[in-house]
Amino acid sequence: MRVKISFLRDQMSANTIPLHHQTLIAESLYQQIESFGGDRNLFNFSSLKGTSKIQNGFMRFLSSKVTLVLSARDGQQLEQLVSKIFEMPYLAVGKMNLMPRSHEMITDPEFNTKMRYLCISPMILVDPAKDPEKSQITIDPTSQEFSDILYEQTLDRMERAGFSESDLNNFAEFDA
Repeated sequence: MRVKISFLRDQMSANTIPLHHQTLIAESLYQQIESFGGDRNLFNFSSLKGTSKIQNGFMRFLSSKVTLVLSARDGQQLEQLVSKIFEMPYLAVGKMNLMPRSHEMITDPEFNTKMRYLCISPMILVDPAKDPEKSQITIDPTSQEFSDILYEQTLDRMERAGFSESDLNNFAEFDA
């Protein structure tokens, strides 16, 4: 299940955030997820989207409208997160305050046996809480090591999300 949330940027707050700002979004969202006892490992989110200009490793938003896409396998937890976001006057992402305005459900794509994914931001393959040193290491995305870690992490998350053993066996072929 996926939800697109539209925000208005508070004009009195910052309009610049780091280009790779997923950690800032995660900090804000994880506080909300923990407030209702959700499992933060079962959520995914996009980067912030809006009319922006990239300069020196930072995104400067030129418009006041900003969007964020959230996804989770558990629709009830996703609805709880969206409700929490709309209960707040704003969602703080770094020093930028985003005021929630509307949200819409996004239909899931048709999943096939073979899919292609594009990731334009760094991926955190190792949980910093479990192994802070290894989580900071940059791994070449074309290497077998990257593929192996991504595969293991994906299957671990799928198992925690409730996929059965037979479901997991259907994903035996994996190539990054």
